[in-house]
Amino acid sequence: MTTQIDITLRCLFIIAITLALGACATTKREWVEAQQQGTIAAYEQFLDKYPNAEESRFARYELAKLRAHKDWSSRKSSDTISFYKEFIAKYPGSEEAISARKRVMQLRADQAWQSAQKVNTAEAFEQFLEDYNWDPHQVDEAKKRLASLREAKERGLLSRLQDAITNAKELSTLPIRKSDFAMRILIKASGSVHEYFGKTVQAPGTAYADAGNRRGGILYEPIWQPINKDYFRIIQIGNIPRGLTDIVAYTDDQTIPLSYVVNSTGKLTIIIPRVITPCDLEFQGLLYGRIRLKK
Repeated sequence: MTTQIDITLRCLFIIAITLALGACATTKREWVEAQQQGTIAAYEQFLDKYPNAEESRFARYELAKLRAHKDWSSRKSSDTISFYKEFIAKYPGSEEAISARKRVMQLRADQAWQSAQKVNTAEAFEQFLEDYNWDPHQVDEAKKRLASLREAKERGLLSRLQDAITNAKELSTLPIRKSDFAMRILIKASGSVHEYFGKTVQAPGTAYADAGNRRGGILYEPIWQPINKDYFRIIQIGNIPRGLTDIVAYTDDQTIPLSYVVNSTGKLTIIIPRVITPCDLEFQGLLYGRIRLKK
């Protein structure tokens, strides 16, 4: 009885092995056929029949490549950022995804370039150059447009400031009020002395500025004098455009940072030591050119 059972089990084992080998052979044969066809349908059919076969992971890889290639081939009719973003999300590891990312960057640069041209301001082209600086043609054209706009702006502002300086109202003293912005101003008030180097005035009082002479470029300690017409030319030129960072005077042998005040309404008052006039004035942050101040 035991012998009969053993024989039966052996037979069943042999049959199972035979069936398994046959199934394996069939799987491999159909895998080779799918590879030879190399189509989406062939790999899909193989995976439907053998989802857990050893070859299935290769089939899925080849299928993903074919699907990515098929979708990529339709890009000419769908050349949009949304198409490429969807493609990247769907096939992040594909070879085409690298090209898709580059195309997204280029399309965004194209949109930004069109926007900058439409706005046509120096600020727009500056922003474009900061954000999108890899297309040589766009970068070169943006720099040319920016230079042209800056030059036009400079010419207009230079002319306006020159007229403002020429027709400026000269004051006999400098009125100082709380909340005025003061640069290189010394204020004596309530028994204390405060030097304002680009600060808002907290306590008004008697204002002083450096009236010293620095001939030959030699720097001396500041010579603080009351701000009045005896020591200074006090020129008020009205409102100044935003962007001013400093005012510097130039003579043949000197470069002198000037004192100035901007009040709460935006009026600019410049304090120029009489000993350095005539001189050229540079409004840093606004102009590259200089404005002549006559004696």
